[in-house]
Amino acid sequence: MDRTKVNSEILVSVGYEPDAELLELEFTGGAIYEYHHVQPYLYMGLMHSNSKTIYFDKNIRDRYEVERVQESNAQV
Repeated sequence: MDRTKVNSEILVSVGYEPDAELLELEFTGGAIYEYHHVQPYLYMGLMHSNSKTIYFDKNIRDRYEVERVQESNAQV
């Protein structure tokens, strides 16, 4: 999925597949998660939000089925 780079404290890039209602988020640590059944208006809201961190926390985090598709890049 193509992702768009974003200016955010916690996100590096955001991708969305409207037909599948699939939101893909790349976090600053390198982990990538897919959020399922996310309506298009929520994706648009996230992309136009002044604070993507606040928008994500209020509208997406812990509200949708989520799947990690890539581990973080952090060294253990």
